[in-house]
Amino acid sequence: MIDRVVENWLTRANERQYQFPFCQVLIAKGFRIFHLSSHGPQEQGKDIIALDKRARPIGFQLKTGDIDLSALRKIHGELNELVEVPIQFPGFPRRPHHRSVLVTNGMLNDPARQTLSNYVQGWESRGFPRLQVELKDSLLRDFVDLHGKYLPSQLSDVVQLLRFYTRDGLAPRPRAEFAGFVANNVPIGDLPQGSARRDPKRRVRRSGPTAKEAERHLASTALLVSYALYPFAARKNHWAEIEGWIIFCAHVLAVAERWEIPDEAWVATFDLSFLAARTALVALIEEAIGRDQWLEAMCWSIIPYIGRE
Repeated sequence: MIDRVVENWLTRANERQYQFPFCQVLIAKGFRIFHLSSHGPQEQGKDIIALDKRARPIGFQLKTGDIDLSALRKIHGELNELVEVPIQFPGFPRRPHHRSVLVTNGMLNDPARQTLSNYVQGWESRGFPRLQVELKDSLLRDFVDLHGKYLPSQLSDVVQLLRFYTRDGLAPRPRAEFAGFVANNVPIGDLPQGSARRDPKRRVRRSGPTAKEAERHLASTALLVSYALYPFAARKNHWAEIEGWIIFCAHVLAVAERWEIPDEAWVATFDLSFLAARTALVALIEEAIGRDQWLEAMCWSIIPYIGRE
């Protein structure tokens, strides 16, 4: 059932909506993310800039849907920039060439595949590394493999995920229910209350997940959060996206503090999720600036905040 949800989400998502989950997959594979695109005209064909496990620079360009010959010709200029324009980013190693990957959540038909092969041969003849292509099937496998044994196991958790995934994206998102869903899927354990809280000066050894288990568990839950927030992202309910990612970020911090997880096991997932919240906030600000009317007929999720500080 979860596999079907993942496939349905991946097929429907645009490049903005699967960019953050794809970055989570890269982090789980040992990549270090340096830059995420705002999908503007100045990105030089690179939606994601990263270093792989061997510290080699790599640029990714994300596309949506099937690519036929006509679609390939339309993005030929972007592919040229992806492959040929050196990566220039503060703190990033300057090298004449870098690896390049074209990613799409669709497929590549035979005429487009042959034409792309001709493009690649031309680049290679001029000394550029071979362009790699990642299609829907490999993307789907990567997302499912990342979950591993950390998928929801209780029927109630699966039902809750489906309830979020099929929700009307313009309707209010129930914060308490969403927080409970996140808490049920991260290795947080039973948090002590009141006087039972652990004295921070006492070094009490507690049984908890290993750093690697926590890292994989948090990465898996980050993908579940992406699926659960999809209806809101699709309807541009930016406030619901902000709330959802902030709730997840808070739980990541709770897990890290609860089990004293080393930074390298959780900071990358936290930073990526916090960036997702900030990206939604920027989108909300841009939408507000571009509007003459600020009242959204069906968007009631901010009503409880009216009148508060």
